[in-house]
Amino acid sequence: MMSNNTLPRIIYIAGTGRSGSTLLDVLLSSHAATFGTGELGSFFLEWGRGNRCSCGELYPECAFWGEVIERLKHVFPDLTPQMGEAISRRVEASSAPWRAPLRSRTHDRQRYASLWQAMMQAISDLSGRQVIVDSSKSSRPVARRISSLSKWAGFELFVIHLVRDPRALMWSAMRGSNRLLEANQKGTFRGGVLRALVGWNMTHASVHRDQIANTRLIRVRYEDFTADPAQTLKDLGGFLGLDMDMVIEQMAAERPFPSGHGVGGNRMRRQGPIHIKVDEEWKTALPQYARLLASFSWPLASRYGYDVL
Repeated sequence: MMSNNTLPRIIYIAGTGRSGSTLLDVLLSSHAATFGTGELGSFFLEWGRGNRCSCGELYPECAFWGEVIERLKHVFPDLTPQMGEAISRRVEASSAPWRAPLRSRTHDRQRYASLWQAMMQAISDLSGRQVIVDSSKSSRPVARRISSLSKWAGFELFVIHLVRDPRALMWSAMRGSNRLLEANQKGTFRGGVLRALVGWNMTHASVHRDQIANTRLIRVRYEDFTADPAQTLKDLGGFLGLDMDMVIEQMAAERPFPSGHGVGGNRMRRQGPIHIKVDEEWKTALPQYARLLASFSWPLASRYGYDVL
């Protein structure tokens, strides 16, 4: 991954949740040249809510993120998680560019660039890695994160657009939220299948809208990834300029992957060896009404090779 840019380079996993982004993040982050940050776009929100790093520590008390926070305070001495979140959302959120007059937008973008350049540089310096994996995806709060990091903060991005059959996402929503499942509790995903379907359409549409000239993109289907993860990693290695053989060997040998210092994500970060299997339960379990609703995803779904009709 050669570049004249002195800033760290970013591997960005775009798309929607429940599509294998944490799995892909963990595998890519296990390469010796990369450092995985998890859902970095939600760092300030997670910190402000008192949530924990994947290592188990609160962010200010974490050996890694605590030092990152201290470095950020050299640029923003009065930094709070609320301030960092506000600066980020004013630029990255889907409606952000229209919220303020031009002068205010310019100021917001300058502060955004200063914040995220300092953040990424601190992560690179402390980890000793020049390539950062960010699996923030593309939901409404970070719908413009790809173009914001590239255009306003000046980063070189390699975007992996991860897609999954919308019917599988709808069934996943019916099974319950990730946080409840992690706590071994039952409960439906708020908004159910309709919200999952609307979110699928809006999220993937935002990936297409958010692309700019100096970003590189490859599309990966969840179904292809889980069916042949080794081949997918080889293809991604070619796209990224990384030799993924050691990661493939570690996965094949079922050796545990380190939990690292990831932001957000699901229980996969803490459960030891990774076992990849094709999840097609939706094909027999998804109710008929949900299958009919899925037809509204046809324009994008057909583009990705899914026959929802």
